[in-house]
Amino acid sequence: MAVQPPSRYNSPMNASQTQLVPGRECGGCTACCKELTIDAPELKKPPGILCVHCTGQGCGIYETRPSVCDGFYCGWRQMPLLDDGWRPDRSEILITTATKHIPAGYPPQGLTFELTGSLERVGWPPFLNLVCDLIEDRVPVFLSVRGEPGHVSANIFLNDRLAAAIMARDPQRVMNGLLDAVEACLAHLKEKVTSIKLYLPRTRREVGMPDNTAGLPVAGGSEHILVVEDDEGVRAAVVDMLGELGYRISRAENAQGALEVLRRETPDLIFTDVVMPGNIPTREFIRQAQAMHPGVRVLYTSGYTQNSIVHNGKLDDDAVLLSKPYRKDDLARKLRSVFAGTARGAIAQPGPVPSPRGKVLVVEDVALIRVTTVNMVEQLGFPVADAADANEALAILKQDRAIEILLTDLGLPGMNGHQLVEEALKLNPALKVIIASGYSTSENAGDRVRGALYLTKPFDMQQLRRVLEA
Repeated sequence: MAVQPPSRYNSPMNASQTQLVPGRECGGCTACCKELTIDAPELKKPPGILCVHCTGQGCGIYETRPSVCDGFYCGWRQMPLLDDGWRPDRSEILITTATKHIPAGYPPQGLTFELTGSLERVGWPPFLNLVCDLIEDRVPVFLSVRGEPGHVSANIFLNDRLAAAIMARDPQRVMNGLLDAVEACLAHLKEKVTSIKLYLPRTRREVGMPDNTAGLPVAGGSEHILVVEDDEGVRAAVVDMLGELGYRISRAENAQGALEVLRRETPDLIFTDVVMPGNIPTREFIRQAQAMHPGVRVLYTSGYTQNSIVHNGKLDDDAVLLSKPYRKDDLARKLRSVFAGTARGAIAQPGPVPSPRGKVLVVEDVALIRVTTVNMVEQLGFPVADAADANEALAILKQDRAIEILLTDLGLPGMNGHQLVEEALKLNPALKVIIASGYSTSENAGDRVRGALYLTKPFDMQQLRRVLEA
């Protein structure tokens, strides 16, 4: 008999095999009509595009719909433990059955969670709790991300990535593992999508020749390179490639470990991933590294297209990025161009030095939102600290008198955002307060914090700049 996932999960499959939750109907949800890939003789539809037969009153061919539609029900329709917040159009998560690419030793059927909207949903507590429970019970769990219309990422297997962190009851490691999985999904989408976007940002750089590294001969070197990468497999592969190219190599799995190496050694270049676990953001790590070793070169790498290095298609003036995935030839050419100073045009002489900006404390319990917000604040030129809850924030405020701006969510665990602001202003009455909220500024007007600025989620770089500089 085939081994099935624990019965309490009642994983989605053909309706003839699984009972639907009584009284639970699709209602106005059309997620499956949009997200599914349908490649049947009578109907073909790419993912992420609403079916042409889907009308405001439901399916226009409901009575004669293809069997792939007739036999499909999402996980929310079939799993009693999921409440109404899990309905796909509300949760922005579509749960489907996974039967392919399941490693040996696992049951033959698992679940795929597709993020159909905001990537912030990866930090939604009910999602985190369910994924952890499933993995603890050895149910195969996959994550995928919707891309441009017509594209969906590969399914990323989560069990191997998260099992150790779940067993250790380490929520930060679980969150870091999920962020890595999202990054892998985005990297896969980047490979698949063929549309081209051209961005022409303002820059302080002089006009120069483009970076034609692809035309350079493949050559190694003897310089000393510090590799900073949290994924053990990727780190080992990079070290092997660099060794074959003749470089001297040091390695670290995170920013803290890299700083320890830098206290003992003087590398010529730091090759670092952008998104890594730990309390030191990559930008802060590089700032400290360059303070310790002025002139050390830096080459960034990432498969994540909206991170602290690339924002809306714009590279930072002083950043050189090698996008994942890359081959040894790509790495070799990029390194030689960095050492030769031709990877990017030289930075022109800067204008007047801007006045120092006040330090910002970002308080947000959802790790993905916190990491994204911190990176945006850094890109705007503000020094930044971050906290996951009010108690941590107050501890930082007591220790760091340089903080001038408090940027906080309202829905924090334990002490909420209003209570945090009240306590924070007791510590520093001159503190500038910015509330980041999912509600519009007209909602819950009676609960507004007097004197605070409001930033409606989701926000972009310009909206964040306006409130920070107001």
